Amino acid sequence: MKVEYVEAIEGLVDSGRCTQSEIDQFSGNELVMLARSVIEYVDSGESLTIKQIEASDYEFDVPDLYTLIDSPYWLGTELGRPKDETGQPIVGEKRQIYDFWIDKLEEIYIRNPGKNHQILVTGAIGIGKTTFMNIVTIIDMINVMALKNPQAHFGLMPSTKIVFAFFSILQSLALDVGYTQFHEMMNSSPFFNDQMIFNKKLKEGYQLTPPKGLKFRVGSRVSHTLGQAVLDVQLDEANFGQDVQDKKADDKKSQVYDNYISLLRRKESRFLDLPGHFLVGSSKKGTSDFLEKHIETSKGQEGVMVIDSPQYIVKKCRGIYSGVNFKILLGDETNDPKILVKGERVPDNQKHLIEVIPVEHRSAYEYNIVEAIRDISGKASQPMYAFIDNRKIIRELIDEKRKNPWKYNCRGKVIPNTIHLGFYGDDQIKDFLIEENILYDEDKQLPYKHNPRFLAIDTGYVGDACGISMCCKAGIKLVKQKDEQSDKMKAYWFPKYYSDFYIRVKGKGNDQFPLYKLTEFVKYLMNDLRINIKGMSTDGFQSVQLRQDIKIAFPNMDVELLSVDKEDTHHINMKNILYSKALDGFYHDKNMLVELFDLQHINVPHRGMKVNIRRMRVDHPSVATDGFVGRKDVTDSLAASLSLCKMLDTSVSTQEIKAQAEIAKKVDVDAIMAQAEKDVEKELKVFNEINFDDLFSKK
Repeated sequence: MKVEYVEAIEGLVDSGRCTQSEIDQFSGNELVMLARSVIEYVDSGESLTIKQIEASDYEFDVPDLYTLIDSPYWLGTELGRPKDETGQPIVGEKRQIYDFWIDKLEEIYIRNPGKNHQILVTGAIGIGKTTFMNIVTIIDMINVMALKNPQAHFGLMPSTKIVFAFFSILQSLALDVGYTQFHEMMNSSPFFNDQMIFNKKLKEGYQLTPPKGLKFRVGSRVSHTLGQAVLDVQLDEANFGQDVQDKKADDKKSQVYDNYISLLRRKESRFLDLPGHFLVGSSKKGTSDFLEKHIETSKGQEGVMVIDSPQYIVKKCRGIYSGVNFKILLGDETNDPKILVKGERVPDNQKHLIEVIPVEHRSAYEYNIVEAIRDISGKASQPMYAFIDNRKIIRELIDEKRKNPWKYNCRGKVIPNTIHLGFYGDDQIKDFLIEENILYDEDKQLPYKHNPRFLAIDTGYVGDACGISMCCKAGIKLVKQKDEQSDKMKAYWFPKYYSDFYIRVKGKGNDQFPLYKLTEFVKYLMNDLRINIKGMSTDGFQSVQLRQDIKIAFPNMDVELLSVDKEDTHHINMKNILYSKALDGFYHDKNMLVELFDLQHINVPHRGMKVNIRRMRVDHPSVATDGFVGRKDVTDSLAASLSLCKMLDTSVSTQEIKAQAEIAKKVDVDAIMAQAEKDVEKELKVFNEINFDDLFSKK
């Protein structure tokens, strides 16, 4: 071997690019080609030897990126410039794909080829995220199809299927979101029509059968790709994954996260240094979602490309913006989003939340700023699936004049506004109630003292907390809301409620919750304070004894089992009351606000049933925004007490009678009766014109 060849190989070992044991595995001819390639790279930055070796593996040459995008034979029909009457691209016209995505494709395939194994795509809706991911997958597929023997090229068994996988939270969603468009893009390409077999007899309506042992896989779980070599992965609409409780941990894990980690490891085990990409994409849903957190931790990592852009950046190449802008303040876990008034000063610790928006989008932000921030700006302004998406109206509902009726004994780093009770101690819930802050009307009695009360207890056990709320009806109020069908504002009468109190109670340390002290508290309210509690509800199997004890003590009380965890109807009722500002007596309680703002509206599988059979419910995150454990004890009790009051209090208030009287005054009874007489006459006329003899003879 030539001296210069030996020196080139020794240089590889000395630089740490390979080990001597790896060099020892090469044959004599292979060492010569390796040394020649090194020398060529050093001299000119490229190696003719490597190109010749690669060319021997390929059946056809893959064209450059721009030919793939523009040529009608490849992807030009879907992505390229509009065509003239002869089918040729019109010079000077914009491509159908945004220039923004062309730049990203240049980064992947021209400026840094083979460097970005993971591509995380998020941002606004309607900017072509799924199309972009499909283009990457198609280009990767063309590169593999160009090989004479892909399995041999990648060092796989001849029978191994090389898989291009499409995943989402549901298999049907993966089919709809990614794979269907992927199929349509290839169906419009003469190249793929020449290479593929189109089977139209399958359940989905069509199916592509690629050559050379390649395979498409659509699924929602990693088990759908077991035993297969996954080269490209699309995990689309990733934020639709729902949290599921991990029985072995006090944390929550996402099905999406499990899919992501397992698929990434599977791809890395076979194709880490070879063509192929792992693409994760979804629109923004909230500050707590999986993709949002993963993007923040992945920025700047080697091998990871993050694409996160609003509509007005992606679409500016179309020349649709005037250049006139306005500013908004993006929301986060503690700040509400809002449109900034010209000249409005923003605190230094919130300046990073300022976003500049083209004026063409202003009406969308004025109509619903939270949705506009997510859909147009592509930013996550509030926690994922936020149930309470209007914090401002909740804060406006707080009665600043009303004093908190509770004193607390929580000390140290524990959840605030909580009462801690010992299981064996003499302490009682009533010891922490400030009576003058409950009985504070002119006669030192309950406001709306003649209205029956409804008490709800969200029970706890070992380590759990208990939420207690009591409320009553407080008449009605006129509410104006936008009618979704007519798109006009309409006024209607809405029941009004009054909240006497809400409180979170917990056993001290690891003590069992003293359920018997709940019974004592109910007796105190009824017997000592003389409060007329007409109905009471509890939830859970552990509260059976409590309901029995209360029923024995107060036979006339309506005692119900009411769980608000199984469906979202009770929380929606509470939300409607809060948003209509139809709850009086709502005092400031830090724990209540944390629970309300942390509530998440999610859909979960029915227990014991298939995953795709789901229902909506309201839940809490594993960690609350105040840093403590996620919880909703007080909000559950408030939702239950309001529902109980709505269901059981059928009495008609004086306000309701007056409202009905006002409505009756506006009704033109004579006009209604006259119209009724006309309708009757019309029906009689039709009836008299019927020829019954002819009708029965035909039968």
